[in-house]
Amino acid sequence: MEDNPKNQVLKKAVVWKDLFFYRKSDAIYQLTVEFCRRFLPPHGDRTVDQMV
Repeated sequence: MEDNPKNQVLKKAVVWKDLFFYRKSDAIYQLTVEFCRRFLPPHGDRTVDQMV
């Protein structure tokens, strides 16, 4: 079988940790967790759970 893309059934595996949007969303997640840890009460506030 040739390496023609039309003959391939599955696409090449992608390392999702290297994707641009994964890196950006991970940075936003880490900033959100740090913000909640610093400025919001740890217990009794559902805002923390919803943000994280």
